[in-house]
Amino acid sequence: MKLQFPTNDVLDFFTDNDLFYLIGHRDPDGDCLSSQIALNLFLERMGKKTRLFTPGPYNRLESEPFLNYKNLFVKDINNTIKSDIKKNKNPVAVVVDCSARNRIGIIGDSILNIKTLIIDHHYSGQNFGDLFYIDPTAPSVTILISILIKSLGYSVKNDEAKLLFFGFCTDTGFFRHLENNNSFIFNEISILLKTEPVTPREVFSLIYRNRTLASRKLLGKILARTKSYFSGSILLTYETYEEISSVSEDERDSDALYLQLFSVPACKVIVFLKEEEKNIYTIGLRSNGSVNVAELAALFGGGGHKMASGCTIEGDLTEVEGKIMGRLKDLIN
Repeated sequence: MKLQFPTNDVLDFFTDNDLFYLIGHRDPDGDCLSSQIALNLFLERMGKKTRLFTPGPYNRLESEPFLNYKNLFVKDINNTIKSDIKKNKNPVAVVVDCSARNRIGIIGDSILNIKTLIIDHHYSGQNFGDLFYIDPTAPSVTILISILIKSLGYSVKNDEAKLLFFGFCTDTGFFRHLENNNSFIFNEISILLKTEPVTPREVFSLIYRNRTLASRKLLGKILARTKSYFSGSILLTYETYEEISSVSEDERDSDALYLQLFSVPACKVIVFLKEEEKNIYTIGLRSNGSVNVAELAALFGGGGHKMASGCTIEGDLTEVEGKIMGRLKDLIN
C-alpha cells in the first residue's frame, strides 16, 4: 500500500492560479491548522497570494501553538471575495481536512461560485468540490501536503516541516493510531525529520506537556460520569455548556480522555458529547478500528475517518445521546 500522488489537474490548479483561499473546518484540530499554515507558507514561496479562513472556534488544546498565526486568518470572507473580484482577481479555494460542506460553516455558501479543491484523508460521500486530492490511506492531511509540495518540484522547508510533523502527530496520537504496513508513512516522516528545526521531543512537548491542574480535575469529572453500553464495548460521556464556559481553552483535553478510556480492555468505541452551545453538541467519535465511526458521523452530516470522526447534533443531552446510540447500536450489530 502506497500513498496517492496528486493528479496533473491538481498540480495545474496550483501552477495556473495566483490567489488561493485556504479553508479549514469548524473547531480546527492540529492537522487542519498545520495543513493550512504550511500550505500558506509554501504558496508564498511560489509567489502566490493567499487568504486563510476558518469558521472557528479554537477550542482544542492542540490549537494553542498556532495562536501566533491567528493574524493570518481573515474573518469576513464575503467582503474579501467582493474586494478581490472588484480588483479583477480570480480566487480559487482549497479546503483541507474536510470533504463535507457543512463542516466549514457559512464559508461553504460563500465559495459556491469559486473553483474548489478538496485535500483530505477521509471521504464524506458528499457532492462538494471541483477537484480532489483525497487519500483514505494517509494518516493525516499534512502528509498529503508534504507529497504535494514535492510533486510540484519543491522541497519542504524548515517551518513547513515542523508544522507538517505537528499535524501528523496530533492526528495519529503521536504514532499510536498507525496500523500495519505503514513503512511508506515512516519514509515520508523521515524526510520531515531531516529538516531543521524539527525534533520529536519538541513536538511532543507542544502537544502533551502544557496541561493545567484544572484540566486534570475536569478530566476526572468527565471520566467519572462515563456510561458503559454493550458489555463495555461502547463508552459514552459528556461535557456540559457550563463546564466548557467555565474553563479556558487550554483546560479542555479530549485526547487525554480518549487515551484513558481506551485503556479499558473491552472498549471498541468512545462517544464524547460536548455542548459547545446551549443544546448544540459536537460529537467526538473514536474507534479502536473494529467499528467504522466515519459511517456514524456521516449519518449526521459529519465526517472523519474510520477511527476518528465527528459531527454536530442539536437537542438536549437525552435526545442527542438517544440519536447517537440508536445508530451506533446498528453499527455494532
